[in-house]
Amino acid sequence: MPLYNEIVWAKYSAFKFWPALTIALPADPDVVFRRQHKQKDISSDKDPCGLNSNCINRALLVECNPKTCPASESCQNQCFKRKQY
Repeated sequence: MPLYNEIVWAKYSAFKFWPALTIALPADPDVVFRRQHKQKDISSDKDPCGLNSNCINRALLVECNPKTCPASESCQNQCFKRKQY
């Protein structure tokens, strides 16, 4: 393995160029996976997408989208959308 990296010119702003390192990943990381709501978790839950739920959006601190969340109207992770501050 060489002790240096290839330097390329990267545009820093509208008028300046600065050197930057380029690092290419060999492949997609193995830890990336897609996780979806399970319909049985939502229907049996009395507080869907609540604090103690299995909602991936809640775990990532992202508000659920009412169009894509399986809990739809009963979702508890749409406080900004419903203006419940």
